[in-house]
Amino acid sequence: MPRFRVISLLFLVLEECGALARLAPELQALIADGSRDPVLAALARAGAEAAPLPVRFAMLAWFANPACEEDFAALGKRLRAPMEERELAILVCRCRKSIAAAAHA
Repeated sequence: MPRFRVISLLFLVLEECGALARLAPELQALIADGSRDPVLAALARAGAEAAPLPVRFAMLAWFANPACEEDFAALGKRLRAPMEERELAILVCRCRKSIAAAAHA
């Protein structure tokens, strides 16, 4: 099984057994609010393209609510994510409107 499919499967298994809500409620909220398919598809694509971990973590922030800065700071700290991952995710939260506008320019 390709690695990129394992990540999506990991999220689904963690969600099904209730561990995702306990370990990463911020990520559970991403999947629970109707964004499951786009989030998992984005994770699979990032894996297939061998995107580095900071990019994958920040990509999750893209799907979070607009006020996700505190959520991803707390998640990164709780998971002991490296600083680069935390900072890039927080940057995505802060700059989401500008990034989206640039993508459509």
